[in-house]
Amino acid sequence: MAKITNPFLPLSTDLKMKYASKGTLTGYGHYYQVLGKEIIDSVNCLKVVERGNGSKVNPDLDPEWYYLRLVQDTSGVVWLLQEYDAKANS
Repeated sequence: MAKITNPFLPLSTDLKMKYASKGTLTGYGHYYQVLGKEIIDSVNCLKVVERGNGSKVNPDLDPEWYYLRLVQDTSGVVWLLQEYDAKANS
């Protein structure tokens, strides 16, 4: 089952984690949203979109976003197996 239980980035299917900026970036948004599961090289991964880098109040309007394929090994380490950078590929 594709699930991340690491306490620093706990993710499972249909989860959206929103982060609010503080200090000089107060009001700006950032989030991770799990879009589903995907198999890469026979490994069950979570397909995650990461939106917002702090340049827009609404992270959906930020041109910088990523598709990530994440997996956690049996010792709890989270691995990034693939990354698609939308801004670099536009």
